[in-house]
Amino acid sequence: MPDGWKKFPVFRRKDAKVQRAQSKANPQFAVTRQPTVGAISSCGCKRSPQDLPRHSRDDDDANRRCGLRISRRPVASRLYNAAMNSPRFYCPLPLTPGALAGLPENAARHACRVLRLRVGDSLTLFDGQGGEYVGRIAVVERERVTVEVLAWQAVERESALSLTLVQALQAGEKMDLTVQKAVELGVSRIVPVASRRSVLRLEGERAVRRLAHWRGVVASACEQCGRNRLPEVAAIKKLERWLARPMADTAMRLMLAPEAGQSLADLTAPTDGRRIELLIGAEGGLAPEEMEQAAAAGFVPIRLGPRILRTETAGLAALAAIQCLWGDFVGREKGEGGREKPVTAPMPVAEKSG
Repeated sequence: MPDGWKKFPVFRRKDAKVQRAQSKANPQFAVTRQPTVGAISSCGCKRSPQDLPRHSRDDDDANRRCGLRISRRPVASRLYNAAMNSPRFYCPLPLTPGALAGLPENAARHACRVLRLRVGDSLTLFDGQGGEYVGRIAVVERERVTVEVLAWQAVERESALSLTLVQALQAGEKMDLTVQKAVELGVSRIVPVASRRSVLRLEGERAVRRLAHWRGVVASACEQCGRNRLPEVAAIKKLERWLARPMADTAMRLMLAPEAGQSLADLTAPTDGRRIELLIGAEGGLAPEEMEQAAAAGFVPIRLGPRILRTETAGLAALAAIQCLWGDFVGREKGEGGREKPVTAPMPVAEKSG
């Protein structure tokens, strides 16, 4: 007999000991029963589907006598609901408190198959225009989910800065990563541009499909990070044409250049309501002609340290640095009229001694 067959029962016994210890330490394990209707066990528990055992679930001997079996594998939906109280779904439909709304096909499939939500579970809906709706699942039919909209909440998690990321097209999955993380970092607009050194070339129907895909990435990122307003993803344009368009004089325009002589810390902080446009090149960076045209359009070259960053790292690092210097990473969020307001942390409560 092969050695693998001899060792397999040993590994199973070892895993059973580990799982038994985990089941006693973690109370969130599934409980399944194999009842015998009407029978009375030696522990005094009536073994019926309606009645639970009267003894502790940690008593393995009594559990075996009454037919109670502790599953060693946690149920995914219960653990998920315990970790996250209310899953979020983007629903681009008219939402009204007291009405019923059907989840979009992809959202309904995710709720049924992945999250395994049931009737009565709570969730949060948002339409991308601001605010969020508290809802409860009313009907689940295969991959169709109907939600009862309960109430609307004026909750906003937008940055006090109006950030626009002008990103040259990136090859592979780099563009998806950049779009996703840029949404998490608080950008309000993403402009994909085709530069001279871009490896990825998108035209015609392929560009339309990729644009729709990026907008789906934006919606998923908003579901994850808690934003209730969807950032805009502009149509793909050539960088030369985008730089040649008329631009507002109030925007602060920045572009990354390794040979630049100043950094973000050397710049003056933007005033309230001033937009910031950040230009990031492709894998090979910006061509010299593109940098000259960008400088003529008002873009100021800056550098992020002495190291050369990849295109998928440069934009995200610059956005995080901007939020640290002038944005909500330092405790400022958008208040009334779009102005910044300080966020004060609650004072810690001292524990009672003795």
